[in-house]
Amino acid sequence: MASWWQILDPRRNLRLRASLLCGVGVLVLTGAISTAIGSLYQAQLERRLSAAFGTLAFQISDKLDRVAAERFREVQLAASLAPFRNAAGTAAERRQALEAVLGASPEFLWLGVADPTGNVTSGTHGVLEGTRADASDWFANARSAPYASALRELPLVAKTLPWPSGERTRLIELSAPLTAASGQYLGVVGAYLHAAWVRELTQAALPEAAKRERWGVTVYTRDGVVLADSGSSGWTEPPGLPVTDGTARAGAARWEHADGGGVFLYGLSRSRGQGDYPGMETVTVVRQPLAEVLAPVRELQARIWQLGLLAALALAVAGWFGAQQLTRRLRLLTRSADRIRDGDATSLFPQLGSGDEAAQLSRSLGEMTDRLRTRQDQLETENTRLAAQLRDPTPPANKDEPPARPADDYTRKIRW
Repeated sequence: MASWWQILDPRRNLRLRASLLCGVGVLVLTGAISTAIGSLYQAQLERRLSAAFGTLAFQISDKLDRVAAERFREVQLAASLAPFRNAAGTAAERRQALEAVLGASPEFLWLGVADPTGNVTSGTHGVLEGTRADASDWFANARSAPYASALRELPLVAKTLPWPSGERTRLIELSAPLTAASGQYLGVVGAYLHAAWVRELTQAALPEAAKRERWGVTVYTRDGVVLADSGSSGWTEPPGLPVTDGTARAGAARWEHADGGGVFLYGLSRSRGQGDYPGMETVTVVRQPLAEVLAPVRELQARIWQLGLLAALALAVAGWFGAQQLTRRLRLLTRSADRIRDGDATSLFPQLGSGDEAAQLSRSLGEMTDRLRTRQDQLETENTRLAAQLRDPTPPANKDEPPARPADDYTRKIRW
């Protein structure tokens, strides 16, 4: 009986070898399938997510522009109200009209009216009344047409404005010219639009399911300053504005290696404006960390490996028991060969019923043994005849015939 180490040695155990070949073969195939499917699924996932990120970024950017454009139209609408088109309108009447607009739209921080010389005659809650606005862009650029600026810092103005939350943000200047029914230039109505609402809108526009999957939305100014961030991607500080050359096609997967070492898949959209409003000139970026992007791929590959391991185990067991019949036949052949080697003249190779290789080997060995036995019988008969002739020699019929050789020499030549 073979020892335990021989049973565990694939060089000595055909069943173990077959079992290992089946199991390892399935594992190699599983690895190839997992890699191929994972690569295809990742590429498809990148395309789908990049398109989804770009769509969401466009929707948020478009909504920001729409809100600012609506406030721009409200300023133009306010310029057409009776208290502003009448040169005899009082400061109190104009202030009351401006405060009504302010109350209806919380995105406004301040609204006011400046006369043709640039003197602020009316302002919401009386703020900035009596100051000069001739150096302000909202006054200087709105003498003949409505004006809208991009988001920018105005530190001197910000100090004098009534911030509701105490947090100072960048401002947008909106203004429109005031003209009487006769066409007389009466001044400019202007407004400051704060950017705190951008954060609220960004938070509201991101679905809860996207937050759970760590989609992050960051809104940047045109110079790359973070204006709002959803904070749902797990970072302490959002990454900087991605550097793009503008050649990436729509829906293409874009990977970003952030300064902090993180890798993100992202989509972005730039402000495009609405109607006569030129736009906030912001850039909205939607990101997801690499680990979250590849989570479905890793899960799919893990399931493939689970199925592959089960299949490898099943085929390894099948290979073990499948090789058992072959090894049983080989053991029969080995025992028959051992008996024939030890001189058992009656031993025969087994007649295996199937036509497989083991049966063919058994038939070939049986035929070879029969021929060797027949040849041995012939040789023994010939040896007996020659030995008899040597015991009773007769003179050769021809004197030229050479004398007989010694019996030992003949026996050595023909014995096998």
